[in-house]
Amino acid sequence: MEDAKHSVLIIDDQRINITELSKALRPDFRIFAAGNGPDALIAAEENLPDVILLDIQMAGMDGYEVITELKKSEKTKNIPVIFITGRGDAESEERGLALGAVDYIRKPFSSSIVKLRVCNQIELLEMTEKLEAALKEAQAANEAKSIFLSNMSHEIRTPMNAIIGMGELLLHENLNERQKAYVDDIATSSKALLEIINDILDFSKIESGKLELNPVDYDLFALLSHIESMFAYITNKKGLQFILEPVGDLPEILFGDDLRIRQILTNILGNAVKFTEKGYVRLRVTASESMLIFEITDTGIGIRKEDQPKLFKAFEQMDKTINRNIVGTGLGLVISRSFVEMMGGDITLESEYGQGTVFTIAIPVVAGNRELVIRDTDEEQWHAIYAPEANVLVVDDNEFNRKVASGLLSLMDIEAEETDSGIRAIDLVREKDYDIVLMDHMMPGMDGVEATLEIRRMGGKYELLPIVALTANAVSGAKEMFLKNKFNGFISKPIDSHELSKVLEIWLPPEKVQIRTEPDDKSSRANKEDKIRKKTMVTFVKENNDTYEHITDSLSKGDIRTAHRIAHTLKSCAGYLGKHELSDAALSLEVSLNSATPAYLPEQLEAIKKGLEEALREFEPMLKEAESNSPDAVQIDAKAMTTLLLEIKPLLEKGDFGASEYVEKLQGIVGMKELAERIEEYDFEGALQIFNSLSETQ
Repeated sequence: MEDAKHSVLIIDDQRINITELSKALRPDFRIFAAGNGPDALIAAEENLPDVILLDIQMAGMDGYEVITELKKSEKTKNIPVIFITGRGDAESEERGLALGAVDYIRKPFSSSIVKLRVCNQIELLEMTEKLEAALKEAQAANEAKSIFLSNMSHEIRTPMNAIIGMGELLLHENLNERQKAYVDDIATSSKALLEIINDILDFSKIESGKLELNPVDYDLFALLSHIESMFAYITNKKGLQFILEPVGDLPEILFGDDLRIRQILTNILGNAVKFTEKGYVRLRVTASESMLIFEITDTGIGIRKEDQPKLFKAFEQMDKTINRNIVGTGLGLVISRSFVEMMGGDITLESEYGQGTVFTIAIPVVAGNRELVIRDTDEEQWHAIYAPEANVLVVDDNEFNRKVASGLLSLMDIEAEETDSGIRAIDLVREKDYDIVLMDHMMPGMDGVEATLEIRRMGGKYELLPIVALTANAVSGAKEMFLKNKFNGFISKPIDSHELSKVLEIWLPPEKVQIRTEPDDKSSRANKEDKIRKKTMVTFVKENNDTYEHITDSLSKGDIRTAHRIAHTLKSCAGYLGKHELSDAALSLEVSLNSATPAYLPEQLEAIKKGLEEALREFEPMLKEAESNSPDAVQIDAKAMTTLLLEIKPLLEKGDFGASEYVEKLQGIVGMKELAERIEEYDFEGALQIFNSLSETQ
């Protein structure tokens, strides 16, 4: 023990006792002393000793009163107190320990024993401090991991939205068989990646105790029908037989988390299919008065007895030589068991290596209410919705996410309006009656939750306006969070067109929705998709003409945050359009600027400059084509021009979004293109400057 590292406060009204105790503890401890209770309380508050040696029998305030006061104070309540007293009876010792003393020494005392007892308390104190520090570090690490996984979910799902969304749009084109096979492979691989992402996020939530069940009334037979449709197709492709075997009188309507039950069955049936090369996979369903039992049997390779304990351990997989070609995280069974246990059930297995495996899942039966069951429209006859008169607002800070959402909406004949921030969304909602708002969750400045709550606070019709969240953070508990924050629902990114269609069918005014039971002409859709892709390229050219200058200007001013944000956006946009070298260069700069000590190399900026020049040169014809296809510009007389400008000026001065109604008219007038563009981008300040310069020439 180092000299003077720790301190002891000795409280005794006999000076000789203080002297003897001080001799016993010096020089290993710094000593403070007090001869009465009031002085002792002051000394304890001022010096905060590591240990207190306290006499019981003192004039005025005795030791019992002193320890009682010490334990009342936030500053001193955790200091270990050792009673050192001439009272040898058990009752006095018991009273002292009951008041919070950690030890009890009788007088006359042995100096060596006193020192050992004090040293023991110091060691306990040091051990406690280390444990507390380790606990804080572990909690901080766990919190950092949760934040990291949440952020990674958003970062991964955003590009996945573009991949799956545009892949789905491509399927509507007139593709040849080879091209269609390529797009199918993209869709399959993307969905497999999403399953892995979801597994990791679910596991993280389970580990941190944040995952909750969401019980609803559901139809058991509809759930089983969905499972049968999915696995009959999968097993058939692999040359296996899928058998669904409901046994006895099963309850039809139940209350529980049907999505998690479906996930459990999908996980275990999926494993069964993976590890079965011939024969069958069977799902047998039975019920007792209290339990619903799912028995999943396969004729696969089975599981060795020594491997069976590993099944429910995170990130563990069986025989690596057999499983080397099977993709997965090793989390499926861990997650499934956690869900089953949260439901109050149990999961067991029996397996013989080389013969197959039987998993048995038992969960409690809770009767449901038929009237509260929400039917799954995926299980109904195929139909598409069209809503050409619907007013839809898409809010997302990412231009390409907006294009994907608007592209999918255009397949339903919906011309959506777009904006890139929560603040602008609020202004637009005030100016126009929308039928539904599709609101991104994570946006800079005011995010989607804040914007939605602000809209709801406007009261009246705004409390009833359907607002649906678009989120790449579709983790467990997200639905509850969005509903709590007054959203009407949410759509997970990557956006699925069927899910989007279902949401619109629920929330759009019925009179604006048309149902068609036959798919529309593929060539018509192909033309729409071609326009969407060209529009995306045009957007890239318009938005990135001065991107390099913005980056270098921000860096020269030391504005690292802005330069990082621009690089981040450029990375996604370039990657989406297949400009991988530019995307990699932007990523390199983004990573450099995101480090603890932000720095960058001239080579990184040069690569971005070169990549931008190539991309802009390639996409420039798309911009010219778009401009040539715009309505022919016309001349109007000076009086009509003056009247038009006088109508627009007060709107620009107030920042009134009603100015956007003049965009189409301005685009068709000679000399008004730049003014129209500024208004279309809601850059009212810039538009006003152009307006003033135009007014001077009129």
